[in-house]
Amino acid sequence: MHGSNQGKVMYMFDLYRAMKDGTYDMMQYEESLDAEDYYDEPPDDVYYNEPDYSTESFFTKIVGVNQNNRQEFVRLLSEGDKLIAVREPDNKFDKNAIAIFDGIKRIGYFSKEIAQNLAPKMDAGFIVSVCVKAITGLNQPIRGVNIKVTIYPGNGQYSITDPFRDIRERYADDAMQSMLVKKIREEREIQENKDVFSNWLKQNFIV
Repeated sequence: MHGSNQGKVMYMFDLYRAMKDGTYDMMQYEESLDAEDYYDEPPDDVYYNEPDYSTESFFTKIVGVNQNNRQEFVRLLSEGDKLIAVREPDNKFDKNAIAIFDGIKRIGYFSKEIAQNLAPKMDAGFIVSVCVKAITGLNQPIRGVNIKVTIYPGNGQYSITDPFRDIRERYADDAMQSMLVKKIREEREIQENKDVFSNWLKQNFIV
């Protein structure tokens, strides 16, 4: 995509400045990536620079998507899907932990650095909206999830539709998440068998 490492650094620096200036075009950036760079995901200086929390939104990526068979959940996501940010103050690894769910399926987490800044806002009542901007590595074993995060003041004017809120806690532990993975795999296997049978019919009969 670029002729030298120096050229790549300058390109990423321009993107960084565009993000800070509010002129960052996520879609244009995604289209400019070639297959190899797209799988490697945008460099850390784009997605892991300190977000400006005085603004309403920022871009980042979900971490932990390759843990605990979460790739099964990731493969069900599409660009534009709305996800739910859930505080986990009792998380044994990080008291600021913020999980990201698709319904009752845990996709992953915010990075520790972002959670450290975002958790106090959520605890204070701010509304955090999460939207899938891109699924990376579509032809690779491990896929990534790039997201746009929007923060709204908790003044009662904003709310997020969350139909799974009341039952999510029952499915939050690792055992229940593993059960969901098993069910998804079983359903995919059934569909694959149906597809094989359908193709066999088409090849051997007029359907």
